[in-house]
Amino acid sequence: MSRGHLQGFAEQGGHTVVVSGNNSTTKFQESYPGCTVTVFLAGTTTAATIYSDMAGTSKSNPFTSDATTAYWDFYAESTARYDVKFEWGDGAHSDVHGGWLLPGVMRWMFSAK
Repeated sequence: MSRGHLQGFAEQGGHTVVVSGNNSTTKFQESYPGCTVTVFLAGTTTAATIYSDMAGTSKSNPFTSDATTAYWDFYAESTARYDVKFEWGDGAHSDVHGGWLLPGVMRWMFSAK
């Protein structure tokens, strides 16, 4: 089977920052280093089988994004579609914390060309 490589950074936009004691009117992208990343088969709650390299070395699912850069990556069979879910903070996941991100991008990256 053919495998694809999916990668990114655990980030979410729309955050307000405080500058000199005032909330900015410009929204910013916020990174979440060390967040939990879970990969599901698209449209399900079934955890996908993922790999740490093209050779097929098993990777745990869920896994943690890089503790400094928030970078995450995995390899998966290119014949399937995937949803990636992020848990930004401590405790149980809530869709208020970001929900399902980038499903369209995931489908595009793994779609047959």
